[in-house]
Amino acid sequence: MKINDIEKLEYDDWWQLKDIEIPCLGEHMVSIGFDAEWIGEGNQCVEVPPSKRQLETLLYISKLPKAFIRKARDKIIRNCEQVMEETDYGYDLQINTKKIEKYFKLNQVIIPLQKRTDAKNFILLGGCAWEGEHGLGLLCRNDKIIKVGAQSDFL
Repeated sequence: MKINDIEKLEYDDWWQLKDIEIPCLGEHMVSIGFDAEWIGEGNQCVEVPPSKRQLETLLYISKLPKAFIRKARDKIIRNCEQVMEETDYGYDLQINTKKIEKYFKLNQVIIPLQKRTDAKNFILLGGCAWEGEHGLGLLCRNDKIIKVGAQSDFL
């Protein structure tokens, strides 16, 4: 499914969309999750669907250019080199950093509650060859990649 009309998106739950294609992440289906807001108390507490700002952020992400991830290339390479230096299994890996894109795949987008009105914040998560246990995460604000690390750094 592609994002053409926010109103026609299909949900698995209030906080999870059915997988969709996000062009800047490649030609594969991507899981989309939303941080949920809850209202009420105790047994009367209910989860609220994604906010208009969260949906606007999703639409914004869907329109990012394919070159968006390439902007993070140096940060991703630094993360790869750091992890390989710090771990026991790193020396076994032979990663050609000139072709770093072949060694990771981002397959999940998390859109937190959007508290700032002037920014669209989101997290990209996926797997990578150099960190099989903790994966790869990118913290993004608008068209900038703020931080690259393990998935657990952002969840």
